[in-house]
Amino acid sequence: MADFGQGFLINPFICSTDEFTADRQYLHDEIFPQLQVRCQDRAGGFKPFEWDHNLSTDRLQTGLSLQLAMDCIQRAAPYFIGLVGDLYGDYRAPESATLPDSIEDLPQNADWIDKSLLYAAEYGYDWVLNEMYNSTSFFELKIAQAAFIMEDTSFCRFYIRQTDEELTASGYAKFRLQQLKSSLAKRGLHVAYFTTKEQLGELILRDWLEIIDRVYPRLDLEQNGTHYLYLINSQ
Repeated sequence: MADFGQGFLINPFICSTDEFTADRQYLHDEIFPQLQVRCQDRAGGFKPFEWDHNLSTDRLQTGLSLQLAMDCIQRAAPYFIGLVGDLYGDYRAPESATLPDSIEDLPQNADWIDKSLLYAAEYGYDWVLNEMYNSTSFFELKIAQAAFIMEDTSFCRFYIRQTDEELTASGYAKFRLQQLKSSLAKRGLHVAYFTTKEQLGELILRDWLEIIDRVYPRLDLEQNGTHYLYLINSQ
């Protein structure tokens, strides 16, 4: 059970692609406020962290976007929400030339993806350059950080949209996306499936109410000196 000495904050990192704009807005408007109320009942808060999907070209060109996202995932751990649909996200083309060993060896006009990979590697995430992650999208790298690299995955939750639409144009991206969906299930991670934003909301509300109750059980405070009674209502 968590320590009630200080107010707590559950701030899952939300990882998704551009196709989930309407879904994310629905969650922010309808679902997250309900989770915030549950946390407030326990003197805490629920404040998901969502990476900016509308970074300007200038900000992307700094090459820091991947490293900063990884840092945020580390700070939010062990809480993570992955929304997986039909888009795979930005990735380095499989036919691209081998990256140099350090960021200093990149030309000034290097692609932002190359810069981002080397900066991330330089600042503590050198695994992104492993051969097994060649041409892996930044979207999948973020999932890998939370679900495969970090040890504690107890509060990682993944939600996969099932749809008849085909948004993925590239055959390679489609293949890698199918691999990702399969690997999440095969590794025994918590995976749920949905078709509409309302179904997604129901799943997230159910899962995260359970997490809140499990990590921060309801506190009945009887103030008679130093007597505190903790009632655990969900285990």
